[in-house]
Amino acid sequence: MRFVDRAAKFFLAACLLFAVALLFTNVTLRYFWKSAIFWAEEMLRYLIVWITFIGASMCVQEESHIGIDVLSNILHHKGKLVLKLILNIVGFFFGIAFLIVSFRFIQKVYATGQVSATIGNVPMYIIYLCFPVSFFLYALQSMNMFLRLMKLRRQEGGQL
Repeated sequence: MRFVDRAAKFFLAACLLFAVALLFTNVTLRYFWKSAIFWAEEMLRYLIVWITFIGASMCVQEESHIGIDVLSNILHHKGKLVLKLILNIVGFFFGIAFLIVSFRFIQKVYATGQVSATIGNVPMYIIYLCFPVSFFLYALQSMNMFLRLMKLRRQEGGQL
């Protein structure tokens, strides 16, 4: 699991670095030479989508998703643990369900032969792979968090 986490973080950092460099270059070209990279806006849009979806799966691992903590604030430690377990089970099934839906979507896009208009005729199914990849990672991270919480619960010597 560590390899997956490191690979995802490296990928996110590389995408963000590339997006910043591309945006800076494009703005500089527009401002000084009244010219721009014609494919930059579309590429930036897709990079932001990749960063957002892969980043969402990393938020599960870091427990940094936004949430409404009214319920968890009134629960004691054991109740908070049960709530986290339930939320991670729901997250796992959410990830699996959307993984299946996104695979079907990719198949349809692949079958139609759609390509990007400006990014060198890159097949759109490659760009849309962020969906199944991110939902797989989301399910994986949710299951990993569930198992870590169960291990924590066993170490505390209690039952749910």
